[in-house]
Amino acid sequence: MILVVNFQPRRTFPRKVGSILAFLKRIDGAVCDEQRGFITFEVKGKYWTSLKKEIATNPFFAESTIITRTGSLGWNDYRLLHHFDKTQPLDKFDKKCELKLVPCPNCGGKAQILKRNIARCSRCRKSYREAQSAARLKSHKN
Repeated sequence: MILVVNFQPRRTFPRKVGSILAFLKRIDGAVCDEQRGFITFEVKGKYWTSLKKEIATNPFFAESTIITRTGSLGWNDYRLLHHFDKTQPLDKFDKKCELKLVPCPNCGGKAQILKRNIARCSRCRKSYREAQSAARLKSHKN
């Protein structure tokens, strides 16, 4: 299992960025990827306890990070473990994936819905969101 820590430096005081980066770089095996506006670290799942402690004791870390982990189906059923926006619903670390089948809005085929992500429809191969958009376009044309 992989944990991903998305650190957004602009969400905290500039003088705290160095200490947060130092903490994340000390994690054994952390892989860092810097992109415009944020820095992503991939770490092993066994470090969740350390990250949770840092969230609880370091408000600068808590207000500038998002932490997710892969689920049993990889990123198709990821878990949101921490978000700087406290209104976001969080998942439990070990919660099982919830799958349900729904009709595809585009063609009526069966689409599997995971908690947040939608697998492709078995018939038209569109993601559920793509199928919703296609169905809306069809209804506007009529």
